[in-house]
Amino acid sequence: MSSDAILLILLNFVLCVLAFLTRKKRIINNIFILCASVIVTLSVIELGYRLFFENETFYAKKFYKDFFQPDSALGYKMNRAGRYDAIKMNSRGDTLFKTSYTIIPDSGANDSGFPHRIAFRDTSIGNEVIFLGCSFTFGEGLSDRQNLPFLVGDLSESNTVNLGCTGYGLHQIYQLFHEKFRNADNRGRVFVYSFLYDHILRANGIYEWNQRGPFFMAKGDSIVRKSSVYDLHNHSINRFIRYASLFGSLHFIEKLLSASIEVRRLRALTPNDYNNSLKMVYQMARSIKKSGGRFIVLDWDNKNWANEELNTLPFQQLEQKLNELPSLGAEVIRISSIAGLNDPANFIHGDGHPSEWMNYQIAMRLKEEITKNQEPRSKIQDPNK
Repeated sequence: MSSDAILLILLNFVLCVLAFLTRKKRIINNIFILCASVIVTLSVIELGYRLFFENETFYAKKFYKDFFQPDSALGYKMNRAGRYDAIKMNSRGDTLFKTSYTIIPDSGANDSGFPHRIAFRDTSIGNEVIFLGCSFTFGEGLSDRQNLPFLVGDLSESNTVNLGCTGYGLHQIYQLFHEKFRNADNRGRVFVYSFLYDHILRANGIYEWNQRGPFFMAKGDSIVRKSSVYDLHNHSINRFIRYASLFGSLHFIEKLLSASIEVRRLRALTPNDYNNSLKMVYQMARSIKKSGGRFIVLDWDNKNWANEELNTLPFQQLEQKLNELPSLGAEVIRISSIAGLNDPANFIHGDGHPSEWMNYQIAMRLKEEITKNQEPRSKIQDPNK
């Protein structure tokens, strides 16, 4: 039983006991009876919510605490190299997946101290494919050999680097690219960015669960860091939500209030906010083209995630902006042109992240794009053999 459930039970018990003990003092007794009645009613509603409506998912044990660490530039990043057991469950106690993630230290000429997930590596191959993104790129719920970067490397005979990090928004993805590759010689590199519209919301501080990382503003064709995402909004309301939900014990109240704040923030976004975020993608495209690399954007279309907030996004406007990327040297691939976004087999049941089958379909398409117009490569011979 969770600690917040225990707190709710204790509160009900204490108020009922106080109501019984003060039954001879009418005024005080009426106050305790009223409080007990309210709490009991809210507890019954909470029980119904947890049993029939709550669909939260979470990692077991202390995964988040062990797996992530704070970072002054990115907000957070993977903690350190190692192998991490990953068990994800839902609020009903069902296990959604059980796997492990292998994290390796950053290395090479572009080392920025960013530990990342292992991908496909063959030292006899000279080309390199860099994957940028969030949990879709990282491969949440999948083994080291089932995520998209590994499959692409294996199928196309390319070295791949998995720089995906769960929860990242466009602001963190751009910051990571800026740190590692903006001034690098990217000849021989292909960059693949799995773009979700939700990345724009994260970059504008819509969600409370990702309030860290930089906030960028477009200035002409340049991108300038202005502040942090946390500074965009007033967070004093969080204290009220904490108290109103009895320190998180009443999940339905916490969920309703938090959702109302997210919707209010979302409605406050202007077309300029969306354009400002997308200009980070434009800037990456310009930088990659200028430095000799290729840039492929995987567009997950308007059905890319389960957040209801996405229903109000200006999809047509965003698609038009993405259509401008080829003029900057980038290539855009719509996931809907590869696989069905409504096919349950393409996503992990109960979790929503891409399945191994979905990644395989995307990897086959990327293999075609990466090897297109390239002469057949021969592996470098080892002189000691």
